[in-house]
Amino acid sequence: MAFKISTIKTDELQKLIKQQSSTFLILPLNYVSDEEPVFAESSRNFLNYSLKEKIAIEMITINSGSPKYLLTEDISWVGPTIFISSSLISQNPDAISVALNLLSNYIYDFFRSSKQDVRCNFELIIEKSEHESIKLKYDGAKLSPEDILAIIQEIKK
Repeated sequence: MAFKISTIKTDELQKLIKQQSSTFLILPLNYVSDEEPVFAESSRNFLNYSLKEKIAIEMITINSGSPKYLLTEDISWVGPTIFISSSLISQNPDAISVALNLLSNYIYDFFRSSKQDVRCNFELIIEKSEHESIKLKYDGAKLSPEDILAIIQEIKK
């Protein structure tokens, strides 16, 4: 399992987030850039999967045009960048666990019939305050329940 946890300044991100109605969002991969937003190819499928699981998550809306998606041509799975607001965490302290379990279940279901080892790559941004967030960057094999537990314990430190 390969994950990295860091603290990031989120002043620029706040401008985008304040325009949204949801507290659980799928962000573009280049959320800190002034360039046109690009989402992971998996974002729309993950959104549909989440809604089927009755998890209220939305893709961030930046402009009225159709979203652009990054297409990958190798066996790596580039997952969505997910944002969890501090208000959602205060309402539901298990929101981080829910997000990680949802990702893990989606990855498992998506690659259930695959015989190859697949690398997974995604980011989870957890808002701590209006100016600071924790960023979890995961790049490794499919998530196991043990991986999820280790990540949650590390985030809570």
